[in-house]
Amino acid sequence: MAAVDISSPAFSSDPAVRLFKLQRGGLTAMITNLGATVTSLTVPDARGQLRDVVLGFDTARPYQDGTSPYFGCVVGRVANRIAGAQFDLDGQVHHLTANDDPRPNTLHGGKVGFDKRIWRVVGKDEGSDAGPAAPPSASASAAAEEGAACNGTELHLALTSWDGEEGFPGRVEARVSYRLVGDGEMVIVMAAHAVDRDTPVSMAHHMYWNLGGHASGTVHDHVVRINASHYTPINANHIPTGEILPVAGSPFDFLSKEFPIGARMGEVAGGYDHNYVLHRTDAWSGGKAAEVLGGEKGEDGVTGEEGVKGAEGVTSGMEGPEGGRKEADETGKDGEAAAVVAGEKLFLAARVRHPETGILMTLSTNAPAMQFYTGNFLDGSVKGKGDTAYQQHAGFCLETQGFPNAVNEPKFPSVIIRRGERYIHVMRIQFSHT
Repeated sequence: MAAVDISSPAFSSDPAVRLFKLQRGGLTAMITNLGATVTSLTVPDARGQLRDVVLGFDTARPYQDGTSPYFGCVVGRVANRIAGAQFDLDGQVHHLTANDDPRPNTLHGGKVGFDKRIWRVVGKDEGSDAGPAAPPSASASAAAEEGAACNGTELHLALTSWDGEEGFPGRVEARVSYRLVGDGEMVIVMAAHAVDRDTPVSMAHHMYWNLGGHASGTVHDHVVRINASHYTPINANHIPTGEILPVAGSPFDFLSKEFPIGARMGEVAGGYDHNYVLHRTDAWSGGKAAEVLGGEKGEDGVTGEEGVKGAEGVTSGMEGPEGGRKEADETGKDGEAAAVVAGEKLFLAARVRHPETGILMTLSTNAPAMQFYTGNFLDGSVKGKGDTAYQQHAGFCLETQGFPNAVNEPKFPSVIIRRGERYIHVMRIQFSHT
């Protein structure tokens, strides 16, 4: 099916900011190259009624001017928080942009992270180590003028992150690919290549979900299960303390059985905004996360060596020691994870169902962790699509990721990729009905 570029002045007056429509079966996604952002994702509910299940905006401006609280975008170079807006890499301290006011942290890559950059549209065979389209001083239009090589079910975007951007060392070539596959599935692949220096990379996708529809109110009634027996508690600055605690017997337990989001939220100060240590297994059981990270082999064959090696011996989030983790040619049967990324084993991360609409969402990933966030900082002041005022808890996020503040916490799996290494992060989102 031919590409559907639905860019218009109504969405953005900047010709470099483009909006694309992907469609397959009942799924329709609207994606802009500004922040590689999903602005809309429409899925049919159990009765066949279409529901736009992600929070977002009708125009590009809120994504660009800081109004958006990271709705639907790709965040990087390092997702989540870095304590004190600095880190030490091989004896050199790197000072970053602090943008987590009033906390002294770097959040989601800094003031102008990947979410506020205009990405190049590229062909699917153009890898993340392709050269930059233009230096940062060039016009945004020139940077976006690569051929619109997408079709009706997939879109590929690339970005050059320059040495020193937001304080991070080294040039990184990043790429995001979106594909609608199978029957009701979206696959997102985030990849990066450290071109000339060692650097941290931990990208994440920041969609706010509401399976009742983006304008349907709070997500308190959404029923969640998370494939994690441990989580990382946080301090007053929302930085992990370094502890890895069991969820059993606490309001963080979404493993023993499913719970509505709102059922125990009052027991969690401020609401859920915590990193879960995902099991590397396809069932609602498996490895002992805290023991795994300490170096002991868990039931699912995961070891606690740097990078958290998976059962097939490849390092989660970067190339394995053999250098064998590369993007595939994306051939093969639709819906197969191996058809998207060669050698990538995806593991069950979470399932969420909405009793009223009957929509069931299942998330799988190769990432070692996931931030579960319940839109605690929304307060009705942000007006989204259709002039909807997004109130507190109007959406939830399942941000698969590397561990927050891993650059400063030696107990956590490393997010450093060495010069010449590649990083890859896969999310598979499947929709069905209960």
